Amino acid sequence: MHVVLCILLMLQLGCCTDEGFEIKTVNAGEDVTLSYYNNHKDFRTFFWVKVVPGKMPEILGKGHKYDAGEKKIGHSSTKQEEGKFIFQIAKAKPSDLAFYYCLTLVDYDIIFRKAVLLDVKRPRSNFPAVVQSSVDPVSAGDVVALQCSVLSEFKNDACPEEQRVFWFRKTEGESHPTYIYARRSSDGDCDGGTETQPLQSCVYSFLKNVSSSDAGLYYCAVAACGKVVFGNGTKLDVQGDGTYNNIFFFLFFGTLVLSLMMVTFLIFVVSKISSAVCKARLVCKTKPETIIDDWQYPERKQQDAIFTTAVFTKKKTDKTNDVRVYTTRNMNGW
Repeated sequence: MHVVLCILLMLQLGCCTDEGFEIKTVNAGEDVTLSYYNNHKDFRTFFWVKVVPGKMPEILGKGHKYDAGEKKIGHSSTKQEEGKFIFQIAKAKPSDLAFYYCLTLVDYDIIFRKAVLLDVKRPRSNFPAVVQSSVDPVSAGDVVALQCSVLSEFKNDACPEEQRVFWFRKTEGESHPTYIYARRSSDGDCDGGTETQPLQSCVYSFLKNVSSSDAGLYYCAVAACGKVVFGNGTKLDVQGDGTYNNIFFFLFFGTLVLSLMMVTFLIFVVSKISSAVCKARLVCKTKPETIIDDWQYPERKQQDAIFTTAVFTKKKTDKTNDVRVYTTRNMNGW
């Protein structure tokens, strides 16, 4: 029975006897209701069939004349009420775009009652736009702030999932970026997102204390609803090596300390010499005329000399003549 129905559908695609052809346009995510008003009482069974060009027809629903129950297949359902054959699709998807036919079976004859072309509009590209700002070259040891701006709709019914922001780094010689950091959308500094301004702009910052090995290209990526959007990338140039800078600093500091020690030692030596010279000058000032006279008039020293004479008498017991010994001593020699 189904094979015969498929053959008839393929032969009579687009033909109907009652209500003609209808085009119905809906947005993705909306509920769809297709109805056929039955003015005939000679049928026993009705069908709703989906036909996609290039594919075999698909029977989505089947009902009987006296059957008022609802039958579900996937996210679609069929039912009969008050002389209507109703076909419903819950939250239409882009894949639901197709021709839909309502057929009735009368005495083993298939009659096309209604044809509908359902056009499901795809949601506009409301996925966030990611923009990264450039940074100036930095030196090793500096703290750099990489910024990523994300522009998106505040309320996105097509993608209600919370966005997540990731940071990646790609260096020379690496074929793929390396994951380094992640943040949630609630962590950003956001503006907008109101009824009058539905677009929301959020800025995410990534702070890093850089070294020479951190140079490379940094990418900001936003992920939500199974999709990932990358930014344009920010190139980070690191000038100089922190290791060499530290060595230079310690060498400079050591040289400075050594110089201070040498200056202190020289000041100490000079002060000692100055003290000795001052003492010598003090002595010289006490009798300057004596030194000058001794140098200019050496004969005066001989004249001014004080001589003393000591007489020693040696007596003998045999009453012989006494012997006297004289000695002279210059008292200035003391």
